[in-house]
Amino acid sequence: MSQENEIIEDEAMTVTLTYEDGTEDECIVMDIFSVEELGEQEYIALLAVPEGIEESEEELEGEIILYRYEELENDEINLEAIEDDNEAQIVQKAFEALLEEEAEEE
Repeated sequence: MSQENEIIEDEAMTVTLTYEDGTEDECIVMDIFSVEELGEQEYIALLAVPEGIEESEEELEGEIILYRYEELENDEINLEAIEDDNEAQIVQKAFEALLEEEAEEE
């Protein structure tokens, strides 16, 4: 899977996921975070944006996708699927905790 980063006029950073079959999904980067329990590994939470919806809409709904995240040279990134069920559960819980913290701050 390859990815492209782009900034949309001071709005959310997006990533375009390109799958092996050539299909693409544009996703909004919700957060990049690490999970203390899992060491130095970073993770990224992406919100898949359904076609026809503007990123500026207040209430975006879509599928949240979690990947292992790594920054490469030349502003490129590498995303890797989380295949281990235990790791996926830990990352999901950590992301949900981040969402709760953000909601409490608002």
